[in-house]
Amino acid sequence: MSVLRPVGPLPARAYWLRRGLLVVLAVVTLLLASWAWGAVTGSGEGSGPDGAVSPSTSPNTDGSPTPSPTQSVDPSPSPSASSSASPAPSVSSSGSGVAACAAGDISVVATPDKTTYTARQDPRFTVKVTNTSKQPCKRNVGQKAMELRVSQGDTLIWSSDHCAPGGSAKIVTLKAGASYSTSVVWSRSTSKRTCPTGQPDAAAGTYALTGRNLTVTSKPAAFALA
Repeated sequence: MSVLRPVGPLPARAYWLRRGLLVVLAVVTLLLASWAWGAVTGSGEGSGPDGAVSPSTSPNTDGSPTPSPTQSVDPSPSPSASSSASPAPSVSSSGSGVAACAAGDISVVATPDKTTYTARQDPRFTVKVTNTSKQPCKRNVGQKAMELRVSQGDTLIWSSDHCAPGGSAKIVTLKAGASYSTSVVWSRSTSKRTCPTGQPDAAAGTYALTGRNLTVTSKPAAFALA
């Protein structure tokens, strides 16, 4: 009870003030000792193993956030697919599941590259086979299935079959409205079956060119030899 009620010549208030000051000094002393111990051991946020300081992310002085590390990117471009697709060919050698073209679905056109040829010009003829139907179909356009003819009136002057009658089949798939074309240069020499040698050249005059694919024949196209 003497601790709670100090005894002495001074008033009790003086003794309570002294005790309060002692308590404050003791607390301050403990806080200073604790801070000194933490500084010596180097403990605290941001320290790494063996006392090394670990990097930490903090905002820049201008207020913008410090950028975080980013993964490096290989500067070489990676291959990519092309943005534009090539159009599918109208003629294809494949045609699994596609029916053969009927004769009524095929048109044949034969054209000379000029209407008149001088004495030193050899005509070039083109025959074009077109699928006129609305569905794809397969057609033989091999050498044996194709023919070009030059006639004068009712007389056959030259045929591409006379000297090249054979050849293997060449089956192509024609899309609806698609065409297949091939060209031949005529040396002006007349021809006969079995391709005998020493045939004379065609004389100057007007001739008719026709083309054939299997059983389908083109309309005649006129041209002149000078």
